[in-house]
Parts: sequence; C-alpha cells; structure tokens
Amino acid sequence: MRSLQASPDNSLHHADIGEWWRIDPRDIIATGPIPLDADDLAFDFETAQRWATRRADLAAALAALPIFGGSLPADDQADAVTAIPDVTGQDTPAAALAYADAGMYLIPTSADDIKNPGSILGKGWQDKTSRNRAQIRKWFSDDPGAGIAWDVGRSGAIAFDLDCDDKPADMSDAVWTALQTGAIHTTRQGGSARAHYVFACKPDEFGNGAGAFGRWGEVRCSNGVIVLAPTPHPDADTKGGSYRWRKSGELPPLPDVLRGLLSSAAQNDDPKTPAELTKFLGAHMRDDQPRGLQGHLTSFAAAVERGESRHDSMTKIMAWAFRESLIGRFGAQTAYDALKLAFYRAKPETRGTGEFDRIARWAAAQAEIADPNETRQRVSRDTYADPFESIRSDLAAFWSSSPQLSDLRQFAQARLVGPMSMLGNSLARVVASIPPNVVLPPIVGGVASLNLFVALVGKSGESKSASMRASADWLRIEPNYQPSKPGSGEGLAKCFAYKSKLAGGSGWVQVGKQWSVLAQIPEVDTLAATGNRSGSTIMSTLREGWSGERLGQDYAGDDKRIILQDNRYRLCLSLGVQPLRAAPIFDDADGGTPQRFVWFSAVDHDLPDVEPAAPPVLDLGRWEDGTSSTSGTNSAALVDPDIDRNANLAVPADPAEFDILTVPAIAEREIKDVQRAIRRGLGGVDPLDGHRLLVQLKVAAALMALEGRRHEITESDWQRAAVVMAMSNITRKAVRDELASKSRELNLARGRAEGEREIIKSDVIAEDRQRVFRMAERLRDKLKTDDGQTLSKLRKNLAAGNANRDIFDKAVVFAADNGMVRREDFTATNGQESTRIWLA
Repeated sequence: MRSLQASPDNSLHHADIGEWWRIDPRDIIATGPIPLDADDLAFDFETAQRWATRRADLAAALAALPIFGGSLPADDQADAVTAIPDVTGQDTPAAALAYADAGMYLIPTSADDIKNPGSILGKGWQDKTSRNRAQIRKWFSDDPGAGIAWDVGRSGAIAFDLDCDDKPADMSDAVWTALQTGAIHTTRQGGSARAHYVFACKPDEFGNGAGAFGRWGEVRCSNGVIVLAPTPHPDADTKGGSYRWRKSGELPPLPDVLRGLLSSAAQNDDPKTPAELTKFLGAHMRDDQPRGLQGHLTSFAAAVERGESRHDSMTKIMAWAFRESLIGRFGAQTAYDALKLAFYRAKPETRGTGEFDRIARWAAAQAEIADPNETRQRVSRDTYADPFESIRSDLAAFWSSSPQLSDLRQFAQARLVGPMSMLGNSLARVVASIPPNVVLPPIVGGVASLNLFVALVGKSGESKSASMRASADWLRIEPNYQPSKPGSGEGLAKCFAYKSKLAGGSGWVQVGKQWSVLAQIPEVDTLAATGNRSGSTIMSTLREGWSGERLGQDYAGDDKRIILQDNRYRLCLSLGVQPLRAAPIFDDADGGTPQRFVWFSAVDHDLPDVEPAAPPVLDLGRWEDGTSSTSGTNSAALVDPDIDRNANLAVPADPAEFDILTVPAIAEREIKDVQRAIRRGLGGVDPLDGHRLLVQLKVAAALMALEGRRHEITESDWQRAAVVMAMSNITRKAVRDELASKSRELNLARGRAEGEREIIKSDVIAEDRQRVFRMAERLRDKLKTDDGQTLSKLRKNLAAGNANRDIFDKAVVFAADNGMVRREDFTATNGQESTRIWLA
C-alpha cells in the first residue's frame, strides 16, 4: 500500500485537489487511527470523517469522494489515464507537467542511470511516484537533467515492450494488428518496430509477467516503469536509441487478443526469472551427444545469412536446444554460452540490452513443459538418420545404372569399404589413364582439362586408405604408374620429370619420367604440413594443376627448372580427409581449393550384415585401345605413346592434336546460363557454380570412361554426375559443420580461460550482475523466516569463506537501493557498531 503524501505547503490549491481526489480512500485511512482492516473497507465512516475534519487539507478531498457521499468519479476511473499528450518540441520539465496533467504518475531518473527508477529517489520509489505539479516542479528544479519515468500500472495503463526491429515471424497477424491500435512510444530512430505499445486497463491490473508475449519482449504494468520522451536515450550514439511518441492521443482499452496472451501465462508461456534460468542451466549438465549442438548453431548462422530475423531465429532454435538439454544431449549451460556467443556476434551492438537472456528465459520455460518423449523421437530421427536420405532414391538409381557401378559397389561391400570413397578413388584412377590431349570443349574460354581431385572423408579407421587399395585391386588401367606423394609445388613437378646434365657439361636437359601422376595422400595432415611450410607453393600449384595450366618456376636455375606445358600432363589427386583436420583445405577457400574437390564419404549406411561375393575385376586397358585418336603428337605410330608424351612435357601443345569430347546439349546450356548470369552480375547466382558445373562435367567424363566409352559424354552421364555432386555437397557441408562446431568449442574454452574477447567480457559482467541479483533474492528469503538479522550473521550464512563475500556485499547494497530491504545501524552490547537488515 502506498503512503499518503501531504501537499508541500500544507495548503489546498486547485491543482492539489486534482491530485488528492484521485487518492484511494484506503490510503487516507491507513494514515489515521482506525483500528480496523482498511483493505476490506471494514471501518466506521463516521469515525473516519470526524478524524479527517481535524485535517483541513483533507476535508474537502474526502467530502468529494463517493465513498463519503461525494459525486466525483469512482476511483478506478479517476486513477486511469485516458490519453497521451503530444509533447513534441517540449523540454523535459514541460513534458513532465503535461504528462501529469493527463493523469500519469511519474518519477525522475538520473541522467547517469536513466533506466533505474530508484536512481534519484532511492529505495521505496514505488511509493513516491506522483502527478502533483508542485512536486514535479521541485524534482526538475533540483535536478534539471533528470529523465522522466512513468509508473505505468498505477496510472491505469499497460505497456508491451517489443524487443524486435521487425514483426516477429512467429507473431500472428491478429497480435501484430492489435499492437498497432495502441499508443506507440518508440525506442529507436527510424521505422523500427522496437517500441512500447500502450493500452488502458484498470490500475495495477496486471503484474509484469509477459506471458505468451515473453518470446518477443516484456510487459510493464504494476510497479512497471518505462522512460518517456523527450528523455535522451542512453544508447543514442551506439544503437540509434531515441524516445519519441510515434502515436499519441486517446489510449484505447487493452484488446482481447493481447489480454489472452497475458492470461495464458499460467498454462504455458511465463518466462523464467533470472534466478530460475540460472537454476535451469545448472540442473541440466549431461552431454551424451555434445556435437548435437552444432546443428542449432549452423541453423542460426544460415538463417542470419539469409537475412531472417536474428531474434525470431534464436527464439525457435533456443527452445529446441533447451529441450534437447533436458534429455541430456548436451549441457544447457553449454548451449546457452554457444548460442549467446553466436547471437551477439551476429549483431555486436545489441550487447548489454538483455535481449538474449529474455529469449533464454522464455525458451527454458517452454522446454520444461514440452513432452520429452517427443523430443527424444525427433532427436533420434535427426541423430541416426542417413545424411544422404534426401538423395537416397537417386543414389539407388545411380548404383544400378550400369554393370560397372553395380560391380564397384558390390566389390566395396565385399572388402568392407565405403562404396562412395571407392568410387571417388576409382574415378581419379580412370582419369589418370586418359591422355592429356583428351579435353573438354571450349564452352567458356578455352578447352578444359579432365584433371580430377577427390577427397575421401572419414574418421580414423573408416577405410579411407583401404578404399584406395580396394580400387587398385578391382580396377586395372594402363599405364598404371605408382601413386606419388608430392611434398611441395616444386616436388609435384619433379614427379613428372627431372633435369639431367648434358654430356660435356654444356647445359641441362629435362627428362620426362611419366606424363600422368596420381597423387595419393592418405591423410590431409601431410598436405597441411606442406602448405604451412615457409615458402611452400603446394596449394597454388595444385589449383593450377587441376586446370591443366602450365606448371614450373621460371625463376629457378637451369638445373632445377622443370616445365610442364598446358594440357601436356595428367594430374589427379586422391586425398584422405579426417573432418576435424580439414581446416587447411577450407582455409584456402578464397583460392577455390575446396570447390575443386569432389567429396566422397567413407561411410556406408547400407552395408549388409554379410558381405557379398567379390565381382570380377574391371580391366579398362589403354585409352588408345578403344579410340582412333592420336597420341597427342605428330610422332610415328611405332613410337611408344608413353615415351612420346614424357618427352614432350615441356613442348607447347598443338591445338590440332586435341581430342575434344562431345558433351550433351543440356550440359552446355546449363553451363552457359550460369556464366551469363555471373557476367551480368545478376543477384542470387553463386559464382562458385561456375566451378561446380565444370567439376560435374569432369565427373561425367570419368563415368563415361569407367564404362569403357571414349568420345561422347551422354545426357545420362551428366545427370548421374549431378547425383555425385549432390552427394559431394552433403559430404563437404558435414565436414565444414564439424569444423565450425570444433572451432566454437575452442573459442568458448579459450574465452573461459582468458576472460574471452570483448563479447565474453561483457557476458562475464552480466553474469556477475546475475549472481548479485540471486544473492539479493537469497537475502530476502533469509529475512522472510527471521527478519532483522545482523549483517554479520547473514554474511556468515550466505557467504561462508571469501569466495562469495564480494557478491554478498554488492547484493546488500543492491537490495537496499532497490527497496528490497532496509538497513538499521545500531551499537551492539559490546560497544561495536553493527547493522541489522530488515525486509522493506
């Protein structure tokens, strides 16, 4: 109950009557010697009147009240503000008087702590809000720079504080439309939806529980305040903050659809308090599947990248993440930390607004009322589902599309290796046997090399290397050069040729060893170590080699300079990749390295319980055995083609010698359409699609060769290559996601160890505030059972040892400043100064 405030000069002016007649009679009675319970109005009116007549400043006010026979409006009507005045162009003191005249209870706030209602009047500010003009003049005379805070509930209003820049995706049109009918007090510059939406209601009709509205913001009513225009916004410079009325005037009654959001709180939507959230985070610590959190982080990042609402996306994602924490998939605190880091990294300027914690408090409440069995069923589907389920039917058709592919899959399962990884290595080996003068047509620019790179993806022990050996056993090609392991860009060139000194020491000559190299690197670590070596050129050389471009360092001395001319060599690479060690490949994404690989998984979700019999080997022989094309030079037919090609590695190729493969019209059309869109700068086209379609065409050529055909890539080859590329995209995404998950885990761990970067530093501060708040609540709980305890006794009970002493001391100050408790200093019997703490 609020205490009665006397007129400053103890006289009854007209303005003061406007203040006094709005007072609840029970407030007046509470100040008098009435021995009965005033709250249920069980008192003697005659006794009260006799007492009041001795108070000249109250006599007129009491006589006018209906409860004493007067004719003024009823209290519930008198206390309610009916319209918001237009304060455009007014300074803060003038606006405050206008608000007061409209029936709005106000309180001044310090310019240094503008949102704190107790920053000037201190504890018990709830009982000091006023619309008395004299009082308001005094406040702003004493502190001209003060801000205006509005006691919304006491004034007969309710404010919905929307914490989103745009209409939330999960907010119904009915709710959104209802909000727009209220008075609108914006908190941001421009047309942001972030604002207070204000409606009329009975004084203090609601608390501050946001109910179902909690997913989008907060609600202010009883003892709830909002800072009003023209008070300067504390975040004006950093976040574009600005207080102004976008829509003032008559205050409409609270719409039923919004009232329904508040009344549903008890059933399902009331957000947790900060203390309850902390308890929730500490109660759910199991982490049976900690990597399951990565999917939520990836979904959030993808949503933000697509331009979707950061607030809405996090609201949906966090609710599911907390549901999974409840069934022990990963710790709730881990999910909170990781998602908070992602949330504020997406928009750093919103740190310190409390937006994320409001989402987390709502999400935790939703998680606790959700059916855990439903959560388990969904998690089970997602966790153990085949990642290739979306293309399962296409893969089945792919494996049965030719005898060679069917046999390849059967041989892989007979040897207990992944069919996809064996396919990748086999395609690389097939292309390695095709002469370098066999090229793709000049659809874009010039002719394109068939050189092919494949990545075989799997954890340690998942048969990546075994699939390479299985491919060598099943597929026979000629020439069948031994796989190489280049250690640098220069070392790669030396796999093809070396320099020999001429007789008599008159110079050096290049001697070709082999025109085709199949580089097999079972572990990506080898490539990573090479790429990190000072001065290494391996990555750039590999990219050039994939395109069949000229290789060689012209600045090297004659004894070291090895030259491989365009389309005079064949280079294929088969690389084993453990996902968590794939960072060097993705670190070179700007250069296009990961996009040049076809990614094959070593996992077989359809592996039978009993391995099938191994089918016969596939012997493709020499390319020349199935074609009439030349060897690539004008040499005599009797010359060994391998010797001829080795000898001409440094000789520029004659375009007339190219054997240009025929491609289907659909492939040429798709490639040209994408290239036109890229050249025209059309939006929505990924420039990497240019690489993707060239890779797809190379895969189509490899499938053609695997089936013994030599000249024409068919439409079926192109379509089947599209299935391989779909499989590759899924595999590459899985690797990238696992890397991102590990990176986030490391960042979080590093942040906890170091105090983290700026964002985590602010989180540590926020966490300290939460600890202070929790300690203040514990302090109140202690006093509820034994009020008036000494400070030393409370400290001993709540902050044993030194670990929490600082938090306890801060909590006492916080509780006292915010009207939760009051301090009483006294001298103990031993003469020492001491303090008692009482509930306020």
